[in-house]
Amino acid sequence: MTTTTLRRFRHTARRRLLVVVAAAAVLLGGGVAWAAWTATGTGTAAAQAVTATVAAVTPGTPTASLYPRPTAGYPTTGPGSIVFTVNNPNPYSVTYNAIALGAVTSGNEGACPAVNVVPATPTPTVSITVAPNATSTLQTVPAALSMLQSAPNGCQGVTFTVAVTLTGTSVPA
Repeated sequence: MTTTTLRRFRHTARRRLLVVVAAAAVLLGGGVAWAAWTATGTGTAAAQAVTATVAAVTPGTPTASLYPRPTAGYPTTGPGSIVFTVNNPNPYSVTYNAIALGAVTSGNEGACPAVNVVPATPTPTVSITVAPNATSTLQTVPAALSMLQSAPNGCQGVTFTVAVTLTGTSVPA
């Protein structure tokens, strides 16, 4: 074999070797990629819903707003505002859009029996949104209570509390 032929043979052999190595690398790399893309898994998973926790309604410090109001018959609305905060212990926001007023309690039953103050009818409207695991700012519901015209002088300066039930719904996140 001549030197030129030998060089050509080596050059061709190197080329073939490079082509074979490149093809093998592509096949190997492609095989790994193919295996990664076709990986699967089957089975089951689980989730559990939280149990809604009742919000706590706490009275605030009221501003004097009740006084005997002249009415014909049963009072329907009154000047008496109520104040409170709402603690939402749930992991989601809640908008309270209904309020029910219950029993009224007098801070001095002897001087001013609680029967002298009654919840307003119809019940006032509310819209209170409380963030998850948070306490609202001080809420004021105007015209929630009325003091009867016949209330005695002993009612002056007395603080009254009223049972409050709020109803609301979760707010989409």
